[in-house]
Amino acid sequence: MSARRALLIGAEDYGEGFRRLPAVQEDVRLLCSALEGCGYDVELCPEETIANAGRLDEAVRKFCSDGGSEDTRIVYFTGHGLLVDSVDWIVPARTSRKAATVSPTQRISTDLSRTVAESNTGLVLFIIDACRDEEDNPVTKGAAGWGDPKEIARPGEHRFIRFFGCASNQVCQVLASAGDEPTYSVFTKAVADSISQGNCISLNDLLAQVQTGCTELLARNAYLKAQTPHLSYGELSVEKQAILTRPIFGPIGRAALSSVWQSFDPNKLHCLVVISEYEHEIESDWGLKELVQDALGGKTGQRIWDSFSAACNHLKYVSGGERALPKVFGHSAVRFGSLSVLDAFASPEALDKAVRVVVEADMVVFDVTRFEPGVMLLVGIRSACRRSLSICSHGAGWKEGQPIEVPFNLQDLNLNSHTPRESQVGSDPVVERFVRRVETGFKQLARHPRYLDLPAYDALRELGPEYDAWTTIDVKERILVLCWYAPEFFPRWQFVGSQLKNVLWEKKNYTPEIERIIDYGTPQLIWQGLYEQIRRTAACVVDWSGYSPSVFLELGARLAISEWGAVQMADEQYLPNGGKAPKLRQIEKMRRLFDPIAYQYRGAASSITFERIAEALLQRNPSLDGEADYNRIHRLLVPLMGGIQAAHRPVAEALKTIADALHHSQQGRKAMPQIPFHGSRVVKQESERAALELRIAAWLYLEHRIRLPKVKEDAAMRELFRELGRAAADALYDLGDIESIDFADYINEQVKRLG
Repeated sequence: MSARRALLIGAEDYGEGFRRLPAVQEDVRLLCSALEGCGYDVELCPEETIANAGRLDEAVRKFCSDGGSEDTRIVYFTGHGLLVDSVDWIVPARTSRKAATVSPTQRISTDLSRTVAESNTGLVLFIIDACRDEEDNPVTKGAAGWGDPKEIARPGEHRFIRFFGCASNQVCQVLASAGDEPTYSVFTKAVADSISQGNCISLNDLLAQVQTGCTELLARNAYLKAQTPHLSYGELSVEKQAILTRPIFGPIGRAALSSVWQSFDPNKLHCLVVISEYEHEIESDWGLKELVQDALGGKTGQRIWDSFSAACNHLKYVSGGERALPKVFGHSAVRFGSLSVLDAFASPEALDKAVRVVVEADMVVFDVTRFEPGVMLLVGIRSACRRSLSICSHGAGWKEGQPIEVPFNLQDLNLNSHTPRESQVGSDPVVERFVRRVETGFKQLARHPRYLDLPAYDALRELGPEYDAWTTIDVKERILVLCWYAPEFFPRWQFVGSQLKNVLWEKKNYTPEIERIIDYGTPQLIWQGLYEQIRRTAACVVDWSGYSPSVFLELGARLAISEWGAVQMADEQYLPNGGKAPKLRQIEKMRRLFDPIAYQYRGAASSITFERIAEALLQRNPSLDGEADYNRIHRLLVPLMGGIQAAHRPVAEALKTIADALHHSQQGRKAMPQIPFHGSRVVKQESERAALELRIAAWLYLEHRIRLPKVKEDAAMRELFRELGRAAADALYDLGDIESIDFADYINEQVKRLG
């Protein structure tokens, strides 16, 4: 198991000849917060050590040398630096300029390559925000470059990298405080922001983001001079290149999504809020998370609990477990969790956890404000896996009843609004509407065997009993393409279809139908046909271009339900930095996780790209590929389903439920219409006949399959046997023929025998 540790060194006060550095404390605070956010154990170097060159050198070298082969160690220094005798040095606190310049025992070398070479530590990164004063230039820069990689002792040591805050003939600068804002360093601010935003997973990523961040800060402050951060390392070997792309900043282990539950407890209510990037960034005092937390407390919480308990208490699972919910509602009966879409896609580990809790939760509230692609993908996963309560809520000023453009696959959705109320007196109507929505949902879930609040669930499962209705459709027969349907995208769709067609013909002599669902010639409802194909086709291509919410919902459903996964692709213009990508940070995170193949619309090298896409379709075989990246989400879900998927009802109960829906035993007393077109005598008689036969089948199942001694031992089964018998006997007597009357007599005798 890899470990991440960081040692932060801040030298603020110096001796004669060096200026005091007012940004140091804020620099350390910024970087500490950023590194802790992505799973680092952060250690702050004590002041007495920072002020003693010998102790500081010993502490740094010991810190760098005690790690394992998979560990990452970060040393950060903010203070003064020097370049003496072609060696880069940092200066301990309280040291004078003369002492640091004259005596090598009063300064610390930044070259830790020899120490790292003699250790087993997997990676040591030395971040150096030093050399702030203009007057340091003659000493610090000299003839050599600041951070010259040729001057280190072990240039071949690939596990040691330095990150300097400026280049040769530059100084690391500070942004002076304005009002209540603290003073901070340009370089450290850019590093901390880049790590905190979650866009930087590797050192290559960090360098690019920090350089951009510094440029933006300098552009907003015209009095500052050029400052170019750079990495410094020795030989650029294959090992070094691997280190530069190694994921060292994404959330890992317990650091990923720490606000959600670690395991599912069937005896509690699990409620999850998925927050959009929009909601995450506006940082309002009251939003969707606060709305749900308000609803789960006090009297409204009791109302939610009562409806949930009625729907889910004693529910049996496929794995054999049964829910036993507390009779009394309390805080401990609820597990509440929340996650931002930005956190969900921060790393593979974070996505695994996000997928798990999205599927496990009894109630998920999705923030669908602006229908962001990451949120839609999670909605698609949920819709494929769980028949439970899911609420899609929209903010940004929208209120229920107002017009809104909803994605195609969510046209039937009953949207909630979490726009804050306008009135400032009385109970909150936004909370009350939400609570009523939850109550109604759980009540419907309790009594409606086909309850749905998201698409896909039934359409993915009810394919029919025939082999041709559910078997996998081979790549040689059809390729399903999920893409944007907007008119402006149509030429790209034609281009994609043509390229795939040509490559498959040239390489394999295959001629599959390459179709979007609207090209699939059938009178079947589009949504039903879509999800059938999403489940059945072995070859599915998903084009991100345009970032259609419907496409990402479909992608989520596909990744959840199919072991074949999906080949994901995107026009490079729609990828980050391509010019047409939405200004959403989640896009870059999702790109890193799913790595869609980039293609150029009508580009010269398109054939090579589409050969790669075709190869990905043709080579995959989930039966042989083991733990492949393309079916990671599906594999994650397989072991979960037994613990969250409701078991099918026992045969007798299931038959009784169907019979009651056709003609309830109390129908004659209530005298209320139960079935459509009840005024038709033949329709009514056929419904009653079917209900009778189902009750007889259920009763006989208990008598001959379960057998009476076992039925007699179980109170619930005994009551079911009596109820079915009485209802069936009454209906048989009403038929009036001798055979029916004899059978009714037999049923009554058996019921009496039961006692």
